[in-house]
Amino acid sequence: MRVLVFQHTPVEPPAAFATHAKAAGDSMDIVHLYRDDPIPDLAPYSHLMVMGGPMDVWEVEANPWIPAEIDAIARWVQTGHPYLGICLGHQLLAEATGGACAAMQTPEIGVTPIQRTDAAKDPLLGALPRRFNEPLRGPCGAMVKRPVAIKRQPSAQNL
Repeated sequence: MRVLVFQHTPVEPPAAFATHAKAAGDSMDIVHLYRDDPIPDLAPYSHLMVMGGPMDVWEVEANPWIPAEIDAIARWVQTGHPYLGICLGHQLLAEATGGACAAMQTPEIGVTPIQRTDAAKDPLLGALPRRFNEPLRGPCGAMVKRPVAIKRQPSAQNL
């Protein structure tokens, strides 16, 4: 496996994901967008992981890499290869696939119950238990227009 990671801040690296990838003999290349690293050719990669950050997808003026990142994610999705978006990574995926995000009307803070749907039949999500708790959430963006291909998680009120 060759994983490409988009990282948005120095304090939110892939951490445990990188440890597991290395232990499995997989490679991981990290694009530090906050340092103006260029987005490489996507073709050599099998997986794309997009990390979180304190910013939201609409904060383009303070984070000028966001439009190029959305474009790269839109191209990635067309390949059908696996994508994992964490927090901001989910906002970027929504925008790249025809959705839209805005500030949450009712913030979700704390532990959030998750119920895996039958749509999660890939090797990563399919291995998760049917029900589990997301350990911590903070105020962030919510999808206000869901892309057609995205199925709503029944327990998530802001999708």
